Amino acid sequence: FIQADRFNDHKADESDLETLDHIMASHIRKILDRTNGRIHGEGGAASILKINPSTLRHRIRKLGID
Repeated sequence: FIQADRFNDHKADESDLETLDHIMASHIRKILDRTNGRIHGEGGAASILKINPSTLRHRIRKLGID
């Protein structure tokens, strides 16, 4: 358990923080680049991310990834 006081000591400027969606989209793009856009199958992005290919496709659409 982390004490609340420790959070106050390390307050970050909110402009430096990225949203979880932004971080997730960036990571998915990186993996898709590595797999040359391959989503499913052995060596596909879904396999690397350890998620179902349909879940990955949904996140790609939701996050607006081309």
